[in-house]
Amino acid sequence: WYFLRYIDPNNDNEIANKELFYIMSRGFTYKEAMKLMVRARFNNILENIDNNNISTINNSKYLLVELPLREKLDIAYDILFNLRNKGIVPIIAHPERYHYIDLNTLVEYINLGCLLQGNITSLLGKYGKSAKENLELLIKKQMICILGTDTHHDCADLEKAYEILDKLVNKKLKEELLSKNFDKIINNEDIEAYKILDTSTFFKKERIK
Repeated sequence: WYFLRYIDPNNDNEIANKELFYIMSRGFTYKEAMKLMVRARFNNILENIDNNNISTINNSKYLLVELPLREKLDIAYDILFNLRNKGIVPIIAHPERYHYIDLNTLVEYINLGCLLQGNITSLLGKYGKSAKENLELLIKKQMICILGTDTHHDCADLEKAYEILDKLVNKKLKEELLSKNFDKIINNEDIEAYKILDTSTFFKKERIK
C-alpha cells in the first residue's frame, strides 16, 4: 500500500509536515514545496520497488495507491504511468472521496491500466453526501472493480451497505466487486476493467467540507 496522501495539508503526519515547513523556509511557496516532496518520494518509490523495499499486495503485480484527498497531485498521471511501465497495476483507493477529481480523469487512469477500488461504507454516507453519490455513479458506470470495507477505520453497518449495493448491480457483479476480484488480486490473476457506460456525467461539484 503506497500513500501519496501524507502530503495532504489536512493529514497530521508530523515528519512530512516538518519537511514541508523546512522546504518552505528556504523560500519556496507551499505548492512548490509540495511538488518537490512528491517528486522526491516518486523517485524513491520506483527505486524501492526495484529493490523490493515496497511490497505489492501478496507480492502480486497489484499495488494499492492512495492519492491526496483535497489537493490535486499534478504528477499523479506520471506516477501511475511509470508504475504501469514496471508491470505494476495501481489500484486507486476510494476515488469517490477525492475533492478535485472528475470522471474524465478517472477514465484516463482506467485506460492507462489502473483499477478503482471504492469504499463500500461511502454508500452509507460515512464520508458525506457527495462521496455517497459519487460512488453510486461510479458503480452504475461500471468504473469500480473492487469494493473495500475501510475496516482499518471504524467499520459501519456493512449489511445495510450491501442492501444499497443490491439496488445498483446484479448478483454476478456484486460477487465480483466484493469477492471474486479480490481473489484474483491475491492470486495475481488478470482483472479486466469493465466496459465503462456513459461518461458524459461529471461528479457533483459539491464536496465534503
